[in-house]
Amino acid sequence: ASARRGVVDHRTDIYALGATFYELLTLQPAVIGLDRQQMLEHLSFGEPRPPRRIDPRIPVDLETIALKSLAHAPEDRYVTAASLASDLARYLAGEPIQARRPAGATILSQRPLGNPLV
Repeated sequence: ASARRGVVDHRTDIYALGATFYELLTLQPAVIGLDRQQMLEHLSFGEPRPPRRIDPRIPVDLETIALKSLAHAPEDRYVTAASLASDLARYLAGEPIQARRPAGATILSQRPLGNPLV
């Protein structure tokens, strides 16, 4: 999105799965903007609104899975689609998920960009 050269690999697909999952959870797109420029800015520098800010009934574990899938840095996303699927299976089985939430400082520093609903 930023037109910089970089590695585009399977973690891009993890992001796409996360964006779909986010929209299923919240009924809103993960990337919101009034125009193409705002959407590209959000993709490059922003973070999605935490799903529980949109709907507090969303379970914390599902929010954690969605946000890990949508991590800005590819190395912070799930390593494989299978690991994402495993966490979803753990959630459905009532078992602890493997994903961990970002540290408090990280959450406070993240800001949604180009989001007219914030």
